[in-house]
Amino acid sequence: MLMNWCLNHYRAAPDQILAPHEYEALIAGEAVPITDRTLRIYETRSQFIADDPESWLALHEPYQPLWDELIQRSNSVFVILTNKNRDAALRLCDHFGLGIQAADVYSGDDGRSKVENMRQIQKRYPDQPFGFIDDSVKNLRELEQYFNVDKQKIQLMFASWGYTGPGDEKIALKYGYTVLNQKDLIAMLDYGG
Repeated sequence: MLMNWCLNHYRAAPDQILAPHEYEALIAGEAVPITDRTLRIYETRSQFIADDPESWLALHEPYQPLWDELIQRSNSVFVILTNKNRDAALRLCDHFGLGIQAADVYSGDDGRSKVENMRQIQKRYPDQPFGFIDDSVKNLRELEQYFNVDKQKIQLMFASWGYTGPGDEKIALKYGYTVLNQKDLIAMLDYGG
């Protein structure tokens, strides 16, 4: 839907940025369910990786300085919970030097949601408190509404880096989420928090 809009408008208005209400109207008119669109994205990504892995990798860059800190802390316990498919996440981690096992990547493969994956993580680590950091307020809200209804089971934090939009930090604060930059997170890792 968004790509079709871009293809239809790039010549007439190459610098146009959709206002939030315009984007919402665009996606509201989408007839293909989100799970189908997500699977299509994964299939296209897999085809791109298969056809030209070097070009695909060249499109990515890890967030610094956090990435290097995670590499240095290879003995720390952490998992990746992502909407990317597992193979793509593992390829990127390997390419950029982060040694992580496939079992430690919880992905959107087969349309699995972050809530479904978080349930699996909780089963794996039943007696450990843990935090979850995401650059999407929507994802944090979903997890909060599922897991933190009666009491806080997961410390939810907003990553101010990544794919954030204007005003997302204020929205995260409004919902009571701690807003972290990369240095804040590194400091938390230093103090075991």
